[in-house]
Amino acid sequence: YYTGYVHWRHGDLSAAAEWFTRYDDTCLALVALDPSRLAWRSELAWGQHNLAAVRQERGEFEGARAGFLSELSTLDKLLAQNPGDLDTLCRVAAAHSWLGGIAEQLGQFPEALAQFSVQTTQLRQLVAKEPGTAHWRSELAESALMHEALVDMATGRLVAAGERLREARGLQDELVAHDPSNRRR
Repeated sequence: YYTGYVHWRHGDLSAAAEWFTRYDDTCLALVALDPSRLAWRSELAWGQHNLAAVRQERGEFEGARAGFLSELSTLDKLLAQNPGDLDTLCRVAAAHSWLGGIAEQLGQFPEALAQFSVQTTQLRQLVAKEPGTAHWRSELAESALMHEALVDMATGRLVAAGERLREARGLQDELVAHDPSNRRR
C-alpha cells in the first residue's frame, strides 16, 4: 500500500496502479483464506478504493467506477458482519461521493446528483446516530451538501443550490460555535 501511495503522491500513476493492484490482489487472497476476518475485508475495501481513485485520476472512468462499485460490495459485506460500524457507514457514503464525482466529470448530472444524495442521506443518518461527532457534520456540510449544490448550479437549479449552501453554512456555524478552532479561513 505505502509504496503505491508514495508513487501516487509523486505523480507516477502507472507505478501507483501497479502497487495498488498488488495490494488489492493480496487482500483478495487473504479474504479468500478467511472471509470472516473483518480486518482483511476492510483492507480489501481500501485496496479497491485506492486503485479506483488512481484509475479515475488517469481518466479510466469505467475502470474507476467498477472499482468503487467493488468497494461498495466489500463494504456491504463488512456491514453485514458488523451493522453498527459507523466508520464503515462513513466509508460507504464516501464511495458514493466518488461515484458521483465520476458521473459529474462525465457530465452525467442526474447520476451524480443521485450518488451525492445517497451520500447526504447516509451522513444525515450518522449525524442522527452520533450528534456529538463533529466529523459527520463536517462531512455532511463540506462534502455531501457542497457536491449536491455544485451539481444543482451546473444544471441551473439555483434555488436548490442556495438551500443546500445555507444548510451547509449552518452546520459549519454550529461546528465553529461549539469549538472555534473549527473555523477555516
